[in-house]
Amino acid sequence: MRQTTLRSFRPSSPRGELHAEAELDKDRPRKRVKVEGDHKDHVQDVNEEDLDNAATRSLSPSPPPPRIPTDFKQVTSPSFLAKTSTPIPGVHYLPSLIPPSLASEWYHSLLSLEGWYHPTLRMYGKEITQSRAIIAFSKVPGLKLKYSGQEVEMREWPEVLRGMERRCREVIGEEVRFNHAMLNWYADGDTHIGRHSDNLENKVIVTLSLGAPRTWVMTKRPPKGAQAAAKRNGVKLAKTETHKWTVEAGSLLLMQGKCQEEWYHEIPKERKIKEGRISVTLRQLVYD
Repeated sequence: MRQTTLRSFRPSSPRGELHAEAELDKDRPRKRVKVEGDHKDHVQDVNEEDLDNAATRSLSPSPPPPRIPTDFKQVTSPSFLAKTSTPIPGVHYLPSLIPPSLASEWYHSLLSLEGWYHPTLRMYGKEITQSRAIIAFSKVPGLKLKYSGQEVEMREWPEVLRGMERRCREVIGEEVRFNHAMLNWYADGDTHIGRHSDNLENKVIVTLSLGAPRTWVMTKRPPKGAQAAAKRNGVKLAKTETHKWTVEAGSLLLMQGKCQEEWYHEIPKERKIKEGRISVTLRQLVYD
C-alpha cells in the first residue's frame, strides 16, 4: 500500500456507493445488532461506521423543479489551483483562508443557529441515531434533498453563511456558484464520518473547517468490479493508495473533477480531541 501522511502539508503559497473493503476495515470496531428476518430475529456483526454513515451513502437529491440551474462552473483559477494542489487530482487545500478570530466567531455563530438535529437511520431493523448533527440550507425554493430516505428540511441561507461564501469565492473565483450547503457538527473526537464518496450530483464541494483540527483521510477507490473479481478468485484486494493531513480551523478544502468517482474520504475517530468542529460544505447540486 502506498500511504502518504501530509502532517505538515502546505501549498507553495503561504496563504495558504460505499464499498467497504475487507482488508481496509478489518480492524474497525464492530457491534452486534438485532436483525429482523422473515422467520426469526437474529444477531449480526456490523461495522460501527456503517451504522453511523448509512445516511451519507444514501444522500441524494429528489427530482427538482425545472428552475434549478444546471450551468454551474468548476474552479479554474490558475493562481488558486497552483498554490493549493495536493497529490490527488481535483483536490485542493488552503490551510489559512480565515483568520483564527473570525473562524472562532463563525463557529459559535453557526452553532447557535436553530435547526441542528441528529438524523435517525434505520439499519438491520434498528433505529440508530447518527453521531453528527446536521443542518441544511438552500438558495432555491423547492430544492429537495433526501437523507437516508427522509427529506431534509432546507432552511433559508443565513447571513453568516453568505459571508463565508463570499470569502470562498474571492479566492476560488466569483464565477463559481453554489445552491446548497450542508453543515456537520462533530461534538468531539468520538464524532466521525466513515469512508465514503459523495453523490456525483455534487459537481463542486468546498469545505470550510471551523473549530478543532481533525484528520482528513482519502483512499483510492478500487477499479469497478475489482472486489467481485477478487471474491470469485478467492484472493484479497490489494491495499490501496492513501493520503491524510490535518484540516485546520479556517482552512478550505475543494473537491471537484473525478474526485468522487475515484476517491473515498473520511474523518476518523480521534478520542484525544475534546473540542468540537463544524464542517461547512458549499455544494452544487446539479440535476441531469
